[in-house]
Amino acid sequence: MSPPLPNEVLQHIFSFLRPSLRRKGHGHAFDAVAPDHLAEEASRQVTLSRVSRSSKQLRRLALPFLYHTIPMTSAKLLPEMSKNAELAGYVRAIDLSHTGIDRSTLRDAFKTARPWLSLPSAFERLLEQAIDRVGDDLTDTGAEAALHLSLLKNLEALEYRGYIGSNDLVTAFFDGAASSDEAQETQVPHLRELRLRHWSGENTTRITHVQRLLQSSVEKLYACAINWEVDPNSGEGRPLAVGPQLSLKHVDLVDATINGPGLDDMLQRCPDLITLSIVWGDPSRMPTFPLDFNAIGAALRQHARGLEKLTLDCSEELSYTQGHSEGRLGPLSELPKLKVLVVAQDVLVGEDEEEGEEEPLSLDQVLPSSLEILRLLTCQDDEENLDEQLVDLIKGGRLSKLRRVQMKRNEDFAGDAAELGWKLWHRWDKMILIRL
Repeated sequence: MSPPLPNEVLQHIFSFLRPSLRRKGHGHAFDAVAPDHLAEEASRQVTLSRVSRSSKQLRRLALPFLYHTIPMTSAKLLPEMSKNAELAGYVRAIDLSHTGIDRSTLRDAFKTARPWLSLPSAFERLLEQAIDRVGDDLTDTGAEAALHLSLLKNLEALEYRGYIGSNDLVTAFFDGAASSDEAQETQVPHLRELRLRHWSGENTTRITHVQRLLQSSVEKLYACAINWEVDPNSGEGRPLAVGPQLSLKHVDLVDATINGPGLDDMLQRCPDLITLSIVWGDPSRMPTFPLDFNAIGAALRQHARGLEKLTLDCSEELSYTQGHSEGRLGPLSELPKLKVLVVAQDVLVGEDEEEGEEEPLSLDQVLPSSLEILRLLTCQDDEENLDEQLVDLIKGGRLSKLRRVQMKRNEDFAGDAAELGWKLWHRWDKMILIRL
């Protein structure tokens, strides 16, 4: 008989079977999760579950991986965690986007776990009332999500789809039940990553509500349909989204509504930001304020000196597509750590010169010397001029770290890539230059 595998080897194998919250493709954050993804994660859970039942040794090793990530809540799993705080303590990531556990199961689980939950009494009452309303109508009371959050003291990553407002149960949980007479510690002290999906593309959620979930431990925010607009004409420049400093290092917003003053507000409140991705949209939603890229560029130069990756995609934003946006980002040389830039050419340097408009800047005038990857989402009509700029950029040597340029275009590159020490290739509607 061959000798048993060392525990370290078994744990390494189990780590590959551990479910995840990762989604295939970006998509819209309010899209339904693909059935094949859920089936794949369920298959992993079944395999780990069988392993954990095969022996005491394997159970001890497999359980932390089996409970590490919960891609979908279930009426079978919740009672198990409510009875055993150790099992609940294994959970590091959960997707609370799907609800449907019945009132009786929720009530029994809450009753079982209540002695060891140590919840503020005010929040206990709110949760109990919300559970009692489950099933009365189609409204999601937030009881299922709030009960899971109450159980999972070691949670590090949360994906959630639901109403986030001034009076909902989930924000009340993060607020500590808004109790003024009880000293309240952080409810989920280890939470690092927050993913907020959305019910539909019709509405947005104000950042003033979302920020209540962004406790000091949260470093990553992935969110859909967030409204971070600030009125540029508000009194004495006071933003509408005034709030506390945030610890965010990575922000990824899809179908966002945000203007220049809003970005200024974000960057001031997130001084440690390393990566920022904003995809505006959707095209049917009229923004309150047209995009002013001059203001966005100014905010970046003033407050984003630590930024390493920046994506600004406004291809579906209504004021941009209808020609009502203004200005350009302009020089980004004051972003000394920027390595990756994804943006449309006209947003970066300005539109092709028209009567009364400023002449567009060249790429050499706007790109920081730290840049390694440049991706132009759209290009100006004069692609020959763009190619000349790229050749000058490469030959000039100022951007010595630049190793990849990608452009959305079908026309070939006018320069001699091989002579420049670069490789040229096409993929679908993209032209890609890679330094050899």
